[in-house]
Amino acid sequence: MKTKAIGFALLVATAGTGCKDAELALDNIVGTWNSTSINFSVQPGGTPTIDLAPLGFGWKWTVEATGDYTLVMSYPDTLQLSPDTITATVTVLPGNVIQMASSGTGSPTEFNAELLGSILTMTNDSDSFDFDGDGTDENARLRLTFVKQ
Repeated sequence: MKTKAIGFALLVATAGTGCKDAELALDNIVGTWNSTSINFSVQPGGTPTIDLAPLGFGWKWTVEATGDYTLVMSYPDTLQLSPDTITATVTVLPGNVIQMASSGTGSPTEFNAELLGSILTMTNDSDSFDFDGDGTDENARLRLTFVKQ
């Protein structure tokens, strides 16, 4: 599993308040967000699906007014891994698209976003995940849900 790619994807899942029908702006996503769902589903078709949050994975995304962000990815205790931290920049594009940019493969990454109150949902249909554990990632949709702290 690509923990850095997952973390980056989670980082992208940021939001503000009350923007379901209105355009998102950077101001809407400034603050600290905690993941409640990190859901991968195979593309096309939608099954199988896996949500990493109930398994002990967690992401905390902090977005500054400048667009700089920090994403801290924590792992289940059974994996005995220290949290990973990613710092980069986020931009809100027209059409409620959140673009995450950092150095490395797969950057920038764009997510379709929806903000309802203090809940931000971000979706990327161009991700990947190893659903069957064979060491090869399959095409996947990543759907992230965050709650503003």
